[in-house]
Amino acid sequence: MRRLCRKAESGGAEPMNTKLSTTRVEETLTYLQNLGPAFYYNVADRNEAFQFAQDYANTFTRSVFNSQFRQFSNKMSFGQSRTPEVNDNRKIGRALHLLWLAIEAQNPTFRSINSIAGIPASSDQIDQAMAPRWLRATLRKARILRQRALGNTAPLQDMLANVLPGNPLQILGENLFIVYGSGTVPANPLDPTNVLGFHFSYDVLHDRYKFDLLPSAGSVPVQAESVVATYWTRALTGAQRIQMETGADNVNNAVFSQIPRLKLSGAHMMVTTQFTGCSFCMRPHGGHLYCAHLTPKTGRALDHPDTNGDTLSQRVIATGAFEAIGGGPTFRIFGRMHGTAPHVGGYNLGAGGGGGVTWMTILGFPNGVTYDIYSQTIENRRITATVQIL
Repeated sequence: MRRLCRKAESGGAEPMNTKLSTTRVEETLTYLQNLGPAFYYNVADRNEAFQFAQDYANTFTRSVFNSQFRQFSNKMSFGQSRTPEVNDNRKIGRALHLLWLAIEAQNPTFRSINSIAGIPASSDQIDQAMAPRWLRATLRKARILRQRALGNTAPLQDMLANVLPGNPLQILGENLFIVYGSGTVPANPLDPTNVLGFHFSYDVLHDRYKFDLLPSAGSVPVQAESVVATYWTRALTGAQRIQMETGADNVNNAVFSQIPRLKLSGAHMMVTTQFTGCSFCMRPHGGHLYCAHLTPKTGRALDHPDTNGDTLSQRVIATGAFEAIGGGPTFRIFGRMHGTAPHVGGYNLGAGGGGGVTWMTILGFPNGVTYDIYSQTIENRRITATVQIL
């Protein structure tokens, strides 16, 4: 069947049964401007994101006779669908794609870094089930970027101080988080707290929120309890450690009964470096929560070869306890493929972790004398699981 078109300019035309380029953009901006509270963390997200999108749209001459404008508008098209818009699915998709285009205009790597995570070339390829969640997250990112350009970090500070701790499971389900932790060891092993100065930022080059010891563009400082990663052989003692590190014995016989622990003070959020096979240990004791992060790496080239996360988690579950305060029924493990109840399956990274595309993040927030601890699993830059583990 012949496609009916509106004449637009020499060498180009617009289909009769799709929206005019100008109409599509104006309706999308109006929709963004009037979004309801189900689509944002804070009303300021909506207002700032609308302005961010409008600023981008204004870089084009809005005319059906402008080929660049038509090309930009057509990326938000759902094609020749004759189905009435009985819900907001297409409107959400257009709004989301407009914001992605605006972010990409400022940061050209945005689409390429997200290509494996499902950011499509046009609106009609957007996963409609995920679109509302992506829109909520993208409104905040647009607000952060717009205010960053003005030298204002308030939206990022609000994410850190209010939005994230106020609803961790929702935020971790809609935004990627990564922690670049510290190898610093507490100076006093009898009172092993480890509060460090981190920097929190939205890393637009990788489209993720980041905790790092080094500052970056638009970052804000934050004090955090830092649970350092410990090589698995360093969690052993005496002759057993020597045997493991010289290859005279192997991890299947390791007894993790003296795991070095860190005490969380209750005054700050907790962070620990990213997981690609490590095990996380927790135990409340004496009005504090104690934690440890064990890695399947040995850390020295001459050590016994690295183990794997599956084996490590099973051995820690079978034999694990903290030095000085012991183990018992309140000693919890969350490891790769294995954990203690109620999360006996631990976390699953599929074929493997690393490479900046597959990892697991753990964050904790003070709750009285203990902490609420959350896990986010990311495979190929897609969030595959979020769970409260304590």
